[in-house]
Amino acid sequence: LAACGAAVALTAMQEKEYESSAKILFRDPGLEQTAAGVSGPEDPLRAATTNLELGGVRVVAARTAERLRSAGVDLAAVTSSVEVDARSNSDLASVSATTSGPVLSALMANTFAEEYIAFRVGSDRARVSEAAGELRRQRAELTPLDRSGPLGDRLRQQAQNLDTLATLMTRNVELVERA
Repeated sequence: LAACGAAVALTAMQEKEYESSAKILFRDPGLEQTAAGVSGPEDPLRAATTNLELGGVRVVAARTAERLRSAGVDLAAVTSSVEVDARSNSDLASVSATTSGPVLSALMANTFAEEYIAFRVGSDRARVSEAAGELRRQRAELTPLDRSGPLGDRLRQQAQNLDTLATLMTRNVELVERA
């Protein structure tokens, strides 16, 4: 009886925790790559694993904390409260936040998901733009004759295709369910 009473008292004294989850959908970039005339060797399983690992990067947590600073959220609160979990054999990931309030949990999960998406789109665009810049640099190093020949034309066309791909890269990942 004493043990039951102690358990009830201990439970009543503990702070309540609320968990909210947002869902992120990862799309196959194949359509965008095809439209831009670029082939991508991306392995779907590898991409999903990378997406999850990126979900926990400190940059995304720091961006989330910065956006939620006015709500009293700091980097330590984000890193201790947010978890990213993939669904097995699925293109969905869940971003969950557990805090002492339901509104804060939802706000933190949604903000982290939004910042992850912005980070992912920005990273993808930067990678493609860097590749296009490298092709332009290679073309510029060609002799004037080679630059106007088949090799120069091929480098120019590949750079243009990558520019198109960077423009299209907006929705390889999207928030499909808000917390």
